[in-house]
Amino acid sequence: YNFFMIIVDVETTGIDTDRCSIVSIGAIDFASLETFYQENRMFRNALIEQEALDLNGFTRKEIRDSKKPSLERNVMDFLMWIDNFEDKTLAGQNVHYDSRILKVSAERYNLPWVSGYGIVDLHSLTVGHQLRRGLNPIMHDNRAALRGDEIYNYVGMNNEPKPHNALKGVLYEAEAFSRIIYGKNLLPQFKDLSIPDYLK
Repeated sequence: YNFFMIIVDVETTGIDTDRCSIVSIGAIDFASLETFYQENRMFRNALIEQEALDLNGFTRKEIRDSKKPSLERNVMDFLMWIDNFEDKTLAGQNVHYDSRILKVSAERYNLPWVSGYGIVDLHSLTVGHQLRRGLNPIMHDNRAALRGDEIYNYVGMNNEPKPHNALKGVLYEAEAFSRIIYGKNLLPQFKDLSIPDYLK
């Protein structure tokens, strides 16, 4: 591939980027397929929203586990990992949110944020592809809002296993990116899933 990006997915204690904490970071380099995954305990007194835990499967005990690295350590490790790659463009399904909370978390510990404002959004690419084919994108709450599984199904993949996990998430997203951009399979675990003709 002649385009490189870092596909990233985070699991958190909720959607408030200032008051909620990251509890895991998953990432994959689209070029080398090198992956990063690490869990951490939440920062002290972080806001916990049960809906977020229902989605990612973490328990309140797990996100407070003192044996896990701190959020500061996890963000530092992620930044050191991403520094290995020339192109630090972030990509993903909910990458606006993921990029924002990663940046906020880095700033919390005075760590330099390495990624710029430009991102690659899987949702927008899929909506654009559907519009090009003359299709109306799926709507939720009166807006185009393709959910992850709806995108995966569109590109010929199965639903992502539940509960959602940051590493599983980036693998599904990387495969979907490859199919929607290039019409090609990327990862061996998805090679037996046929790519729809409209993507080729």
